[in-house]
Amino acid sequence: MVTRGGMYVFQLFDYYGASGMCLLWYCFFQAIVIGWIYKAENMYDNIEKMIGFRIPKFFHYCWKYITPTVIGGTFAFYLITYKSIKYNGTYEYPWWGIVFGWMLAMSSIMQLPISMLYFWFTAPNIPKKWTYLTTGNKNLVHATPHKNFNNKNDNNNNNNVNGKIKDIEIGT
Repeated sequence: MVTRGGMYVFQLFDYYGASGMCLLWYCFFQAIVIGWIYKAENMYDNIEKMIGFRIPKFFHYCWKYITPTVIGGTFAFYLITYKSIKYNGTYEYPWWGIVFGWMLAMSSIMQLPISMLYFWFTAPNIPKKWTYLTTGNKNLVHATPHKNFNNKNDNNNNNNVNGKIKDIEIGT
């Protein structure tokens, strides 16, 4: 923004690299991971452990069906109605500026599939790691459960000392 072309470059980064399709791409895959790979049922159980009660079944349908469909539809609509960028509604970017913008977008978008393929083909014992990564921890202890949460192991719970919750070590 300091040079004469600063605003043009900023708008290229903003339009192609920082917003729009790149964010939709990552949001779509995040919704797929939560709803289908990690499973919405595990998410349900985790939230119940955190707040102490079951949330409405509507969220289950959102995680599995509604959110990926809406994000996928929005992404498709964005690509179908794509128009090249214009500065201030009048200046048309040259072809090389638009190519540079798409390269910015692809540098963000391609990180996800490339890293997925890399870890899939280089990791040993893939089925065991897949099971470990997609299975929720049933023994997860939450630092602040809801007041109505009935913990079956209250007598053995050493995290609560004199009414104060101690720090919980992760990974032990």
